[in-house]
Amino acid sequence: MKFRIMIDGRVYHASLEENSVTDQLAGMCPFETVPFYIKTKTSHLIAWRIWESLRRTPQDTLQRPGRPYISVVNWIRKAGKNEMDDRKKIEKCYRLMYEGMVNKDEELLQKVLDPSFTLEHMTGMRQPKAEFIRAVMGGTLNYSSARHQHIDMDIKGKEAELTGKSLVHAAVFGGGWHTWRLQLRCSLKETAGVWLITEARASTF
Repeated sequence: MKFRIMIDGRVYHASLEENSVTDQLAGMCPFETVPFYIKTKTSHLIAWRIWESLRRTPQDTLQRPGRPYISVVNWIRKAGKNEMDDRKKIEKCYRLMYEGMVNKDEELLQKVLDPSFTLEHMTGMRQPKAEFIRAVMGGTLNYSSARHQHIDMDIKGKEAELTGKSLVHAAVFGGGWHTWRLQLRCSLKETAGVWLITEARASTF
């Protein structure tokens, strides 16, 4: 994302790696040619790298013609907090899905899975939301525990991709109980502040 910063009447140009913070920033800054680059995914580092590159302080301001000055430090803190809040909500959604699978909690699964949800099994078989929940509740898919080893995510505006690696003790499709090194690549979307899982693709790690 390309944008410009106006400080004390002087215009400076910059470019940031696109993420959920720059999506918000794009609505505040016009696009310009870029003489230097600043790349980071962490909101607070974005602010400090800008200030460091321009040899300025956190009191500098961001301006778009025709709009009031906005404190960079206050805006970045707010945007950073929003991003961290989203990360917590997305991870919670993932953990709650597993909780619903282990406890055979239909209400919880209905809550965290989007109506369009589909699960792609390691075999390539795809189950829509209703079929997946029926399989969990009916005993076709059984889970006794899930120990989460690693969770990573990439948020872009109102959409996100999460990759979770977990040790899952399960017995599925009539087989015996095994501990699977299960990796789920999940797609999520946010509507009115609520994140829901729209797709999950299973593999091993």
